[in-house]
Amino acid sequence: MHQRQFITLATIITSFIFSTNIPPSQTATKSQVASTPTGIVTTPPSITTTSTPVPPISTPSQSSDELLQVYDRVLDTSVRTVEEVHKTTNLLVTIIGLLFTVLTAAGIGAWWQAGTARREVDSLAIKADAAKKTVDQVAEAQRELERNAAHTSEAMGRNQRGLADISKNLPVLKRSLTLLEVDTYAMGLFSEDHDRFMKSVGGLLALSGRQEDAVIRRHAAKALGALETYDSRVAEKLEELASNDPEPGVRKTAQASLRKIRAFKSQATEK
Repeated sequence: MHQRQFITLATIITSFIFSTNIPPSQTATKSQVASTPTGIVTTPPSITTTSTPVPPISTPSQSSDELLQVYDRVLDTSVRTVEEVHKTTNLLVTIIGLLFTVLTAAGIGAWWQAGTARREVDSLAIKADAAKKTVDQVAEAQRELERNAAHTSEAMGRNQRGLADISKNLPVLKRSLTLLEVDTYAMGLFSEDHDRFMKSVGGLLALSGRQEDAVIRRHAAKALGALETYDSRVAEKLEELASNDPEPGVRKTAQASLRKIRAFKSQATEK
């Protein structure tokens, strides 16, 4: 499209320059050259016979001089025309070169600007894609945090319910552990290891004095009744339980264990 416009413009400028730079004398000269014969031919003037004197006839040398003068003028005109054509051509070439340079520079500038704009658009598109991915990742991380928070809340709820159950059952668990301790001490009463034996007696005496749980006191009093020898500390503790314990079951168990202990004492006295 730009090449067609350029060629049209150059044609118009060339036509305008040629139409305005040809001198009028050149046209006249050309007509004279066209009407002048190629050979040197002199047409003699017609002779009229009159009574007046005959004018002198022009010689061939005079006609040749006139024709040479015409040729000189034509040659000068042709030289000037050629020079004008050269000047016009040079001017036209310069104008065409300037136009070509301007159009080329404009085209290159437009191409460069278009490439720069395209690169900027591509860069912005890449940044937009990266920002969208970042936003998606943040949204996914937020959803993951929400899911983890929900799971954590559920786990905390279960733990709280478990702690509540443990709190409810804690007295039962403590009693079970203490009863297991009573049985362990009761088995130690039959040990031949003196240290273990003394430790078991002391443990049962301590457990039998616990005021918060009558079941433990009863089992401790019953275990002390399994002692196969008399111990004054054990007898005093059993007498206390048999007389002062608020629970009838503890008192009866302590009384039974006390009778067994006293029987061992009687046997030892008789011997």
